[in-house]
Amino acid sequence: MLVFSLGIASLTLFSSAAEAQVSAYGIVALSSYGFSNQGSSFTFNSDTASLGGGAFYNFPIHSRLTAGIDGRILYGPASYGGTTADVALRIGFVPTRIRLRPYFEIGGGVVSAVSNPGFAPQRVTNGAAEFLGGLDIRLTDSVDLRAIEYGAAAGPSNNGTGSGVAFLDAGFVYHFRPAQPASKPKP
Repeated sequence: MLVFSLGIASLTLFSSAAEAQVSAYGIVALSSYGFSNQGSSFTFNSDTASLGGGAFYNFPIHSRLTAGIDGRILYGPASYGGTTADVALRIGFVPTRIRLRPYFEIGGGVVSAVSNPGFAPQRVTNGAAEFLGGLDIRLTDSVDLRAIEYGAAAGPSNNGTGSGVAFLDAGFVYHFRPAQPASKPKP
């Protein structure tokens, strides 16, 4: 959770920079939390619905490529659900004539899930590396449709059991526009 808090603090700090862009999003996901015992491959139990959201900051770059920082959280309330929070480097592309905005991210954070719900429940929380890619479609100057995003986060744990998540989501993105200075009255 410390990594997530630092990411949000960074977004707030950088948001005062001139001509930078801050955006917020909400997503609905199909996620699958899984576990790895003693370094074996991950076993995913069941898919579950999840809700999530976050915000990203794009650095002021004068190019079709964008670079920024993305902080997000994903929560699956079902018995096979869990919580994921992370911060990532976001690289995107903004074409001039078409509305498609592809991007990918690489980062890290925390994954927490319950193994064996109902029988012998045990919460497994560990750090995780995250990789994801997606496609936003511009609807207006301020709103994008997050058409598809697919990603995964996983990592080892100190007790030998590691948790991970794979997710497929969609949602909406809102781009906050910088305030325009008021025009000076003519003398």
